[in-house]
Amino acid sequence: MRMDPQLLYARLPQAYVGYVISFGGSAKTEKHGGYGSCAWILWRLPEWTVVIAASAYLETTTVNMAEYTGMNNGVAAALAHGAENPGIVGDSRLAIQQSVGVIACRKESLMAQLNRHKDLTAKLRSVKYLHAIREFNAAADSLAGETLESKVSTVVESEDRNHELRVLNRIQEVIYKPSAETSEEVVTRSINSIRILETRDKSRCKIFFDFARETGQVSAVTRHQAMARQKHVRFATEPVIANQDTEVQDRTDNQVEETTDPQDPPGPDATSIHEPSADDIDPLAVQGERCGRISKAQDEELRWSNLKAVLKGEEAQLGYRAAREAWKMTDKFVLSEDGLLYFLGANRRWGRERTEETTLRLVVPTTMVQRILQNCHDSLEGRHQGIVRTYHRVKADYYWIGLFADVEKHVRSCPDCSCSKSRPHLRGYSPGNILAERPFQMVSMDFVIPLPKTRRRNTALLLSQCVFTGFVMGKAMADTSALRVAQAFEECVYRRFGAPSLIRHDRDPRFMSEVFQAFAEMMQSRSRATLSYRPQTNGQQERSVKTVIQSVRVYAEDPLQQDWDEIVEKLIFAINNSHDSTRKDTPFYLVHGWDARSTLPAMSSSLKQGFGRQSDALAWGREANRQQKIALGMAKEYQATEQARRAQKHNESLSQAERTTVAEPKRTANPVTVDEPEEPDGIEEGSPDEDTQSLFRPGDRAWLYMKRVKRGRTKKLAHRWHGPFRIKNKVDEYAFELDLPDRSGYRFYPVVHVSCLKAVSEFGERPRTRLAPDVTEETRHDFDEELLPEDSWQPDRLAGEYEV
Repeated sequence: MRMDPQLLYARLPQAYVGYVISFGGSAKTEKHGGYGSCAWILWRLPEWTVVIAASAYLETTTVNMAEYTGMNNGVAAALAHGAENPGIVGDSRLAIQQSVGVIACRKESLMAQLNRHKDLTAKLRSVKYLHAIREFNAAADSLAGETLESKVSTVVESEDRNHELRVLNRIQEVIYKPSAETSEEVVTRSINSIRILETRDKSRCKIFFDFARETGQVSAVTRHQAMARQKHVRFATEPVIANQDTEVQDRTDNQVEETTDPQDPPGPDATSIHEPSADDIDPLAVQGERCGRISKAQDEELRWSNLKAVLKGEEAQLGYRAAREAWKMTDKFVLSEDGLLYFLGANRRWGRERTEETTLRLVVPTTMVQRILQNCHDSLEGRHQGIVRTYHRVKADYYWIGLFADVEKHVRSCPDCSCSKSRPHLRGYSPGNILAERPFQMVSMDFVIPLPKTRRRNTALLLSQCVFTGFVMGKAMADTSALRVAQAFEECVYRRFGAPSLIRHDRDPRFMSEVFQAFAEMMQSRSRATLSYRPQTNGQQERSVKTVIQSVRVYAEDPLQQDWDEIVEKLIFAINNSHDSTRKDTPFYLVHGWDARSTLPAMSSSLKQGFGRQSDALAWGREANRQQKIALGMAKEYQATEQARRAQKHNESLSQAERTTVAEPKRTANPVTVDEPEEPDGIEEGSPDEDTQSLFRPGDRAWLYMKRVKRGRTKKLAHRWHGPFRIKNKVDEYAFELDLPDRSGYRFYPVVHVSCLKAVSEFGERPRTRLAPDVTEETRHDFDEELLPEDSWQPDRLAGEYEV
């Protein structure tokens, strides 16, 4: 949206006499305390004297809230001094634009401050706004900064401090309208400056084009062309030509010194590129060089060098013990003509008859193990298969001691396999959900969204349920903002049954907003959210949503599904009058104390003569009250028994590794209720022992499983495991807090359930192979180093030629 500059940059005439308000604000982030400060100064013009300068410390705020508070306090101070048409100056573009009405205020926390500002400015005859950068509004910003550091609200009364504020103030440089003479002088000065620049000598620094014009023609070379150029690779057996490097360097220097006219055509040496061909490479020479390097790497390891010496008949140079150990393996190994050591492996084939074929498997030195594993697992030929398949693929052609262990370690530590493969296998220990002790002590909430737009323009269904009785309440909604959610909760729950002690919900932004949290605080109710990516924490509400949607699906008759909001209101009555298998009664009876009569019994029954006397009504009320108390007590026992049974069944199905994380308690702990604290202060008598082995420890790295997929991606091809993340803290045996790095792009609650985590397999690399006496780890044969060309230190391009 293009804004009118006259709205934000209103100027005052040079002869203006009145007041100007300057404001500022600052705040710490929530990570560093979440407190802030604001300041406001009332100036009297034209002398620019300080009428009042004050600041306020704000315990909980944001930067925008602090700016709004300073602006509103400044307007209130101007009204107290009789100002009628003041000017408001600040460095908060958001506050000024929203006050003018250029942009809309969508954040609910700022709407209250904006409405207060409109009420204050309505008492003024007129007001002008000016947005100034912080450099000109230094007086108010310095006052707010001092309050932020000292955390004490102040009112400036010292004349020295007022003088400092007048010195820092530079608003007068931008607030006045320029006069006609001043505008003409500025235009004249600009024209003269342009004329001077045109007649000035055009001397400047040399740029890239000057360098190209001096050195010759510049040819752009892509990275693909640079890699395709022929590079002579010198093998170990190739003789070195004397003075070859010197000739190459001299030829390069001569080409750099030569300069050509840009208009002349380039010479053949400058542009000719040798295209490589298959005739330039001898396959036999390359294969011989590769075999020679593998043989050299085998000779560096003591085990294989001794074995090769015995196979060559040179066991006399070995000691008795070394020769004896090598003789034991000679029947399983052979030595080729080019000096390579092979293992005689048996390839078993199962058919009508069992047959065995002897195959030669190359003995791989330890320096080549990682390269072989990457080729057999990470490449397209390996296709990131599992441990068994990768093992058989490697075993078919190669051999080394500890082959299966190395394959298992490589596959488990492969990051691509970890983040793209199977679902979580951990289920996590279950202590059981929280139990309520009376009706509507704890209420759970959840949204069913999105739904088809109905004739009433409803697109969402808000369901609430009493955890103790299972009584369901629903509200079809068209607007799902946090304010509307709070109003719907007040209408469905608070007006009918009062304020609950605990509100249970997931981490929907509507429930986690400041408005809903403030509404819960007004009712003296605790708001407790579930863990990230763990809907089982609020399992009763999730099952209730499933039951309601299944019932609506049956009765929906409209082809466009636009009648679901009319059906759901009728079906909720039927659900509340259905028998609950856990509580052994209907939710309606547990709440009201009597059974709701349906249409058929009401039509078939008749009233007796004299029925309805006061004595009969009192007796019926007492009996109903007594029966309801008995039913509530039995429902409480049934729920506790069922919760313990489900938790025990879940914990018995855990793996052995997960069972060791939680020790058997010394006594049976009572179920957690609503009134008990969420986290125990210390280890009680029935808590697990301290010597239990946890699945994760602080500092470990773990993968996080997320079911959600970014918009535009399919679930079948998306990577579900994200991370790895560092374990920051252990909240409980079934919950851990992750350390989310800054600017990571992840926005979720860091405490997650253990069922969504998978440990990162980390294996340290240590030298475990005994080397020959004259070989060390530093002098071992390095395949990567040998693959580098001998002329890699020489420049591949001429002067003025760059890779793009």
